[in-house]
Amino acid sequence: MRALDPHGRGRSFSAHPHPVDTPMNAVMLASAPALVAPAAHPRGTVVLLHGQGADALAMVKELALLQGAGFNAVGLDAPNHGRRYNPERDALWEGDKHAALDAHVTTAATEMPAVLDALEALGHAGPFGIVGISLGGFSAWRALTVEPRLVAAVPLLGSPALLDG
Repeated sequence: MRALDPHGRGRSFSAHPHPVDTPMNAVMLASAPALVAPAAHPRGTVVLLHGQGADALAMVKELALLQGAGFNAVGLDAPNHGRRYNPERDALWEGDKHAALDAHVTTAATEMPAVLDALEALGHAGPFGIVGISLGGFSAWRALTVEPRLVAAVPLLGSPALLDG
């Protein structure tokens, strides 16, 4: 895909380390900016959540692979990341790291019902699954507690220990 980066940083999808030639749409799902790779004959919809400091664009290869496997694939920009970047985000992690993690994960998880509502309104039906990597894994895990339409989850979690320094 040669479209400009929807995050406005001036790079193109073709400049990504894993360039793909697959149709993806930059959309808003409730308050979450997203990249959607719709499948021709979808078997369901999978939401991907990235790790700390990344954004939906970091997952274009995974979105394309899921789309090729017959799933609508949706990459979200996490709160304070990507098109929702907030420069104060980094300062939050300088204080109580456990509180920062909990605040991020809670915000990401509690927006999931509105994200799935928006996907359904666009015609992207379930069953719904969720995959999260690192920080996104913690968010995926928590989302299972607030969104019963999520019927499958793959939370890839790192150590829960938050090191100082």
